[in-house]
Amino acid sequence: MRVIRLYKPDYLFLIGASVFLALAVLCEMFIPLYTGKLIYILQTEYSWNEFLSTIILMTFFSFGSSFSAGCRGGLFTCAICRFVSRVKHQLFRLLKMVQDSIARANDAAGEAVSGIMTVKSFNAKQSEECRYDKRLIDTHNIKTRQDTVRAMYLLLTELGVKVAMLYYGHLFVTYKQMTMGNLVSFILYQSDLGDNIRDFSLELIPGKMTALVGISGGGKSTCVSLLQRFYQPQQGEILLDGQPLQNYQHRYLHGKIVAVGQEPVLFSGTVRDNIAYGLPDCSLERIKEAARKANAHGFICQLQKGYDTDVGERESLLGSSQRQRIAIARALIREPQVILLDEITSFLDPKSEQTVQQALANCPKQTLLVIAHKLKSIEKADQIVVIDKGGILEQGSHEEPIRKEGHYYKLKEKLFTENNSNS
Repeated sequence: MRVIRLYKPDYLFLIGASVFLALAVLCEMFIPLYTGKLIYILQTEYSWNEFLSTIILMTFFSFGSSFSAGCRGGLFTCAICRFVSRVKHQLFRLLKMVQDSIARANDAAGEAVSGIMTVKSFNAKQSEECRYDKRLIDTHNIKTRQDTVRAMYLLLTELGVKVAMLYYGHLFVTYKQMTMGNLVSFILYQSDLGDNIRDFSLELIPGKMTALVGISGGGKSTCVSLLQRFYQPQQGEILLDGQPLQNYQHRYLHGKIVAVGQEPVLFSGTVRDNIAYGLPDCSLERIKEAARKANAHGFICQLQKGYDTDVGERESLLGSSQRQRIAIARALIREPQVILLDEITSFLDPKSEQTVQQALANCPKQTLLVIAHKLKSIEKADQIVVIDKGGILEQGSHEEPIRKEGHYYKLKEKLFTENNSNS
């Protein structure tokens, strides 16, 4: 109730902000409609009048959405600032009252001490104690009020904001408007999380498979991101053919190093377009050859229109194994030196996983860097590297770390147990 009373002078700001919020949402609803209508007009018979009216309406709703969102934010900010100002004013007033009350209590004690002989002469010791206790009780009551207001202020400005942020972040993640990683980055962007990778030295054997294993958060995916130059190392260098990665042009580098992720992204369009993504002059024969190597040619030919089949919005018409094999074909068509495979079989059933493994067996010329949690994906690797807390714990072939019965041996036993239980 006290919070409501403090917000009462700002009810006009809150009402106005709510109205602009509703207007912003209303305008946002129409923008996709007119965007789709505009695309439809451009793809069919062109009508200037219809095109112009659609552009005007889309501009109107876009401007209305932006203007309403700005006014909403401004009014909410004004209301919050005025509320915070009143709370701080009340805190300062209570602080002054506490100081005055302490001063009165000290005065009472000082008078009693300075006139101690008079107090004793008139047997007023108990009376002075009661007077001093009353002053202390008044001070305690005022201090309690001050602490209550301060707690309310901190609750609303710190805890309330964090709870609201987590709640809306949860909604965004639930409705696929934000990833969990983006939410964590947004919340912890100011935190000093330390170095993800440190004292790390690893050489990939050309034409061989290297597997990075370890618990989640150990730094495996960071290695993949660094190889793709999504991040720059703060210290040290990453070399390709003896040259630092930053010496290569972006287009050349990403033709030599390609990645296939845990959930590969396919764009709306045909299977052919997705395999040749980023290669506009790629021939159909070259596309088919890459699909054969990726063990994808068979199922593509069984599709309704073959390589000209539309994969649907967000690849909704394809299964997980099919998407992975198309993603592998998209990587192989570039004839890269290094292929990065990040947990590509983690969501696949055993049959689909075997199909993808057969596709990887058709890449004898490429250097493979594999991140996996399944034993089948790593036991055939030429080099296994155990990573934890950004550093290398063990390194060698599948048999070498097992003989030591160290970190990889324990991790292998855990993976073997989990795989058996899942199957």
